[in-house]
Amino acid sequence: MQLDLIHLVICVIVVALAFIAFLDIDQRYFLFPAVFFLTAVLNFVNGFVRFDRTRGEEGGVLPGMLLIGTGCLLLALTIVSGYVTWRTLSL
Repeated sequence: MQLDLIHLVICVIVVALAFIAFLDIDQRYFLFPAVFFLTAVLNFVNGFVRFDRTRGEEGGVLPGMLLIGTGCLLLALTIVSGYVTWRTLSL
């Protein structure tokens, strides 16, 4: 139940931020780091839950580890996007 609520809240926020960002991308590009960060959080949550649920099964940790790895890549994209946004705003 709590996992479903986390999915619902984060997904609604991500869709709303992405929609607002794409309305006028030249002026609202600063929303992209937030979108990437929220999707990273969602992947981390899914990865840790999947990892915990399938820890005792044979080969069961791989899907969880892939989700955590995807979360790490999205977190790196958040950092790069935030840096580019910060540099662009400071010019």
